[in-house]
Amino acid sequence: MVDAIERQAEAAEKQRAFHAEALAADAEMERTGRGHRLDDVETWFIARLKGRKPRPARAVSWR
Repeated sequence: MVDAIERQAEAAEKQRAFHAEALAADAEMERTGRGHRLDDVETWFIARLKGRKPRPARAVSWR
């Protein structure tokens, strides 16, 4: 039982950290006016899933 509670606590902490990182990234995007196009990110992600090592997507201006 204690192990299950510990695992849940760790999962909750990871989720909080994920949300904090996402909020920081959003704030940076709002501040700079730059972000990544979804199509570019999807292409990068699919290549990674196939075992390739593509260059990261470039941030572009969205304003």
